[in-house]
Amino acid sequence: MISPTWVATTVYSSPDAARFFGKICDLYGWTTLFIVHDKLSQPVFYAGAGAVIDQFSSTSKYQLTTNVINASNAEERSNSLRLFATVGRVLFFFGHAEPFRLFMITAFGMNMTNSEYFLPHVATARYTISMAAQMLNESRSLHNVSFNDGRALAKLLSNRSFTVDGKKIVMDKFGQRQMNWTLGYYDEQTETFEDFLLQNGAEPQLVRMGLPLCRFKVSRRPEGFVMIISLG
Repeated sequence: MISPTWVATTVYSSPDAARFFGKICDLYGWTTLFIVHDKLSQPVFYAGAGAVIDQFSSTSKYQLTTNVINASNAEERSNSLRLFATVGRVLFFFGHAEPFRLFMITAFGMNMTNSEYFLPHVATARYTISMAAQMLNESRSLHNVSFNDGRALAKLLSNRSFTVDGKKIVMDKFGQRQMNWTLGYYDEQTETFEDFLLQNGAEPQLVRMGLPLCRFKVSRRPEGFVMIISLG
């Protein structure tokens, strides 16, 4: 059986996301969880929500509530947030960036964000386009590979790294992106997003960023902040 040549530059993996969220909840001792799924978003978000539900349902230490809504509907957003206020401590939202933005604006209007920065910061597909452009340029200038040779082009995207906007993007030998998951907050003083927890694509454990090897803490997160983990 012949299979097509392919590579995967997607930043999203449902099992990886579920494990990452599980580690965060364990780290902070969060046990009452509220999962919101926007039913009008693409199926990938349904898969993500399912993976996280399976992750947290596999043990009795979590109290889990799920809520499927049309996040474009203002009344459903408000009802979901009112329910969250009564049953959960941590909310996970699975859906596109635009309905998530509306969801957070509604939360802000209901005084549920503590007046902190609440809008999501979403990466774009421009990284993938830049990677493809680098690969195609190399295929002509360094390797003289034909654009019609899909297998050879795929090899140029595999088992290597790309640098885009100062960020290192790693592709494994199978042509799949090795994703680093980070948890961060918005620093109002510097007006930038600051990452403070990292899960390397090749390593299972969480690493605190801003800590040298001697473990002397040179920076620390603010005591009060809103954590936004956005997939979409």
